[in-house]
Amino acid sequence: MEKNLLKFDIMLGGRFFCTMAYRFCPAFAVTQEELEAFAEKHHPFLKHRKYTIAL
Repeated sequence: MEKNLLKFDIMLGGRFFCTMAYRFCPAFAVTQEELEAFAEKHHPFLKHRKYTIAL
């Protein structure tokens, strides 16, 4: 099955930080926890800060 690309923004302290791209299989739902784990894997310092994911 083909994978789709989901682009989302990371907001740190109410300001734009970066845009990330997440590949997923459309047969399975994408959860907020998966996106948070993906973001924290690529930017480990996010684990200790308050950030939001904007779709």
